[in-house]
This record gives sequence, structure tokens and C-alpha cells, in this order.
Amino acid sequence: MPQDDHQSAYSNLTAATPQAHQSGLTRPLTSAEPAVLRATYKVLDRTLDLVLGLLVKHAPGPLSETQARTVALIKRSIYARLLVEGYISRGRGANRYPQWDSLNARLYDETSRIPAGSGVSEAAFAEGLEQLVGERFSAGNAVVPLINGPASFAQRYELIAAAQSSILLATWKLYGDHTGQKTVDALLARRRREPAIEIRVMVDGNIAAGDPTSIALLCRLVEGGIPVLLYHHDERPFDGFHYKELIIDGAGAQPISITGGMNIGDEYSHAFGTPAAADPNRRQWRDTDVRIAGPNVRDDYQRYVGIWNERAAATNAVEPFGQILTPIAVPATLPVPAARGTARILTVIDEPGPQSRQGVTLAMLRAIRAARRTIDIENAYFMDVPAICKALVDAVQRGVCVRVLTNSGDSVDEAVVVVPILKGLYCLLTDAEAAGSAPDGCQVYVRNKLHPNLSNADTLHSKFMVVDRQFCQVASLNIHTRSLRLEVEGAHYILDEALAVTLAEQFERDLTESRRYARASDIVFPKDLVSRVMRWVNLNPVLA
Repeated sequence: MPQDDHQSAYSNLTAATPQAHQSGLTRPLTSAEPAVLRATYKVLDRTLDLVLGLLVKHAPGPLSETQARTVALIKRSIYARLLVEGYISRGRGANRYPQWDSLNARLYDETSRIPAGSGVSEAAFAEGLEQLVGERFSAGNAVVPLINGPASFAQRYELIAAAQSSILLATWKLYGDHTGQKTVDALLARRRREPAIEIRVMVDGNIAAGDPTSIALLCRLVEGGIPVLLYHHDERPFDGFHYKELIIDGAGAQPISITGGMNIGDEYSHAFGTPAAADPNRRQWRDTDVRIAGPNVRDDYQRYVGIWNERAAATNAVEPFGQILTPIAVPATLPVPAARGTARILTVIDEPGPQSRQGVTLAMLRAIRAARRTIDIENAYFMDVPAICKALVDAVQRGVCVRVLTNSGDSVDEAVVVVPILKGLYCLLTDAEAAGSAPDGCQVYVRNKLHPNLSNADTLHSKFMVVDRQFCQVASLNIHTRSLRLEVEGAHYILDEALAVTLAEQFERDLTESRRYARASDIVFPKDLVSRVMRWVNLNPVLA
């Protein structure tokens, strides 16, 4: 596809995608939308420009590129909150999200009725979890932890090269960098070598719209005969696709997948494609994937097919690449996947909208409720989610040792989330102290900045939980309000003691590169422009 065509596809995408990263709050309004709504947007847009302009004017010195980007993100977030909370409406898409307070009350209530401390190794726990989320555990799986990008991406390239029948890739973003190019090259090489292999790629359409380098790579895939689905929802313009999984031969007898927290980019793979790739000062994010072989992968294959087929039918009208997105045809008879190990795994994938039950969060709360000894949570963004906070404090009160590790203000990748993270940690410690918990019952840690001269070099992007060193959650889900309400998210719930012990040991190693807030009073909120704005507008109910 010539460069001009790449630019045309990018222009089509930014016009069609509601949350394109343009100068305005959202996509240009069309004449088909109500005049009152168009007028509301215009007034809101100008008001926010005025308010943020005044704040910037009185900032101590000029804004850096990162600060300017963050201010633009704040503007979008204010708009998102007004839309999602129902203060303004977008026609038939008006307020299709559960109210934040009522959502947390429901999630906590559904799991608080379960006997506390019942144990995650008991048969009743697995049965209860299945009933709660409406999914089933599959037995006979082999699970291998992939700690950090080099381990995960080496496996990805091997699996793509060895695939027999299909390659299905889901990711939040395919970055326009060395790792993105290498992944695209691997997929196209496989397509050229065996055109009969079914290859599909699904990414977040809103995020793709903001990066022409990513669009150029996606265009290469389409040009090479690989369909690309840009996930978006026209009636709910802030919905996103945050799930990540590579599924190999999902309809075959020996399906394999890689899933967890990693997107397709250099920060994740740690491979920058230059002689400096081994330089320890390059951005090398801490992240966790798992490789799964066995029957669980068949379940994930069928879920991928369901999302693809539904969204492909809905998005063809605004498809920017000039392709026709066809459904994935599942054979009427599928071979029974061979048992490859002893792990039992249950997958939950949530889509946002009025019908979502937030099954990923429900399952997480169910495991917290069952804990008897320890809960270790490692998550990129630990924000104030009252249902999770209350469940953790309940666990501390019955003698469980709860430890949380997340990013600090100087390790996190986005300045706009610093205050929400600190608020989440502050609320957790405050509630634990108010409940009279033992000093070491609730332990909160934040990641250190290891490379003082580099920005975004030391981000913790990992998302897992270990309960009693017997049960694991490995997820795409951030403990983050956006993940609960606005994103396609997924998690694998794994009953496998060997994996649980391995991840618990990795958690211990990660603590050596962190520092602890022993009490809520240890947390000091920053007072820079971005932080002041974040505390003022209170974007916790929806950080877009």
C-alpha cells in the first residue's frame, strides 16, 4: 500500500473512530445528531479550553511535551466522565454504564455473602466461582510463566512460525516500533509461506487512531491479506479493547496461547532493534505473561471468534482499510484438545456496556473472599475501587496478610494517573487503619525509579494476583475504573500450585525494587499542575 494510501486509511480512521486523539473532545459531530447536543459539545469544549488554558497560563514555567499531552488527556477525561456518568447524552448511547457507587455496592454484595476464608484449594471454591461468573474450569492444562518481554516474545515468534492452522492475535496496541515491525514481518512471512493458515488481528481502534506509525503497520497486514479489526463502539465512544492474547491453532487438537499484560511494543519486549538494545538504560517495563497449552485455549479461541464475528458485522460500514471483514468460520466438529498438564483454568472476558456483569472483578473478589493466609497483588494501576478495597480490608481483619505492589509517581508511564493511584493506596491504608488492622496486615509498596535520567523506563505493567500460594489470577485488567466499565478485559484464573509459588517468588523479587508506605500518612500527594487538576476534577469514576 503506497504511503498516500496509508495516510488515507489513517484519515478515514480518525474520522470514523469516536475517540480519535484529535484536537477536539471526540470525533466531529455530524448533522444527524441533535442540535442541542451539538451546542452542548461546543460550549463544553470552549469552557474546558478556557479553564485549562488559565491553569496552564499560571503554571510555573512552560509545559513540557508530556505535560501538554497530559492536559489534553485531562480534557478528554472530563468529557468522558460527563458522558459516562450521564450528565450529557449521545442519543441512544445515553448513560449505558452502571453508576460507579451502585456498581461497587453490587460487586461487593454479590461476593460478601460467600463464607469468608473458605479456601481456594477446596472443591467448593471452584464450583462457586463457576456459578458466580457463568464459566467453567477446564482441566489438563500446562502453564508456563513468562517473566518479562524477552521470555514472552521469544515464545511468540516460535509459535507464529510453527502454527498449523490459525493465528489469532488480540492486543490493545501494535506499536509502530521495532517490535511491532518484527511481529508484522513474522505474520506476513507465515501468510506468504502458507496462505491457507487463518490469521486475524484485533486491536483497539481508538488507540490506533492516535498513532499513524501503528496504522502504517496495520495497513501492511491488510495489504498482505491479513484482516485487521479495529475495535470500537459507535454508541459508546469511550469503550476500548484492552485484552491481550495470542492463540495458535485454537480449533486444533493441541492449541497454545500466550496471555497476560504485554502489548506489542519495545517497552514490553525489551528489544529495540539497535546495537543499544542491551543498554540497561533503555525502557524495559516489568511485565508478566503465561503460556498455556491444553483445553483452556479452545475456550479462549471460541471467545475470540465471538467478539470478532460480532464486531466485524458492526464495523464494516466504517472500516478504514478498504477490506471486508468476514466472520471466522468454526468447524462443526472440533477435535478434543489433548491434555497437556494438571492445571485447572477458567477464563473470564468482559465487554463493557449495559449487560456487563464485570465478571473479571467478581472472580477476583471471590478469590479474595476465600483467602486464608496471603493475598499478593501486583498491578500497574491500583486505584480507588471501593469493592476491592473493602474486600481486602475484610481479609486483613480475619488475619490474612495483604500485600499490594503498584507504580509510584516516578515509575508510572502516565502522569495523569499518579493522583488516582495515590488515592487508591491512601484509601486502602486509611480503611485498614480505621478497622484496627495489625501494622503488617495490610502492606502497600510502590515501584522505585531505577533509571533517574530516563522517563517511563521503569514502569510496572504486570497484572497478577496470588492467593495462599495456591491460586492465581493473570489478567489484562488494571485495578482501575476505566478497566471495570469501559474496556474489554480478560483474566485467567488458575489452580496450579507450582505457578502460584513461582509468581509469589517473583512478587518477592519485585518488592526488592520498591519502597513501602507503612501508613496512610506516609503518602504525600504531589502539588504540580497536573496533580492539582486531577484532585480538583476528581476523575476517579472514569479515567479515560
